[in-house]
Amino acid sequence: MSQKGLWFTALLSYFLGLISIPLSFVVIGIIPAVLGYSSSYAMYKNGFRLLSLPGFILAGLGLLHCLIIFVFTVYAGLMYGSEDPLHIRWKGIQLNAFSINTPDGEIVDFEDFRKQRVVIAYWASWCAPCVSKIPNLNSLNSNPNVTVIGISSEDINVIKDSREKFSIRYAVGKLNNQVKPFSEVTRLPTLFFIDRRGVIQNVKVGLLEYSEIKKLALNSDYNGEIYQDPKELFNGVEFLLNCWDIAFSRLGIKV
Repeated sequence: MSQKGLWFTALLSYFLGLISIPLSFVVIGIIPAVLGYSSSYAMYKNGFRLLSLPGFILAGLGLLHCLIIFVFTVYAGLMYGSEDPLHIRWKGIQLNAFSINTPDGEIVDFEDFRKQRVVIAYWASWCAPCVSKIPNLNSLNSNPNVTVIGISSEDINVIKDSREKFSIRYAVGKLNNQVKPFSEVTRLPTLFFIDRRGVIQNVKVGLLEYSEIKKLALNSDYNGEIYQDPKELFNGVEFLLNCWDIAFSRLGIKV
């Protein structure tokens, strides 16, 4: 191996090992980690052991990250099963007050429905599954025991046009400010089923049959323990980030 090729291989292995650490948080870190480890091994095999050491360390950290995240993901899957993280975190939580602005300039306040059962639909006009369930939510809203509220993060004019286009017959609008749990919604449609005391009973993501939506909406009030704060889920990524925070703080590095 020429000196130029040697330094190129060394720098490449360091670079691949280094980027494998942050990329491990999005799964693909395994690729540069393996490539970096291979490059370091090539140098080691050619007798450049000291030069290969940083590459081994960096690639090893990347591989370790990937392994830890994989193990934690499997463990979380076994622990939580098929339940959606939003449901696990927010079931049994007393929903805080919030309000939405409607296209008509009115304010719909959740506090006004505290003694009613409420279904909150987080949706968007471009979301085909959301639109397909509007007739079901219209039917549900006609039930005197249930109130449906639609929340979208789209522009208020888009919401207005969508209300007319899709014949929405329940209150729809935009949140006055981002509040949890709605700020944690990542998939649409997401339905929150709230009992008459304002407690979140169920959170369902994706398409549901009308019979299931109606059953969840008309359930008896939540009878479990009521919490004020959402549950913290077991999170391998957060664990690794905390480890790095501790390591950096010990070295006197602020991140």
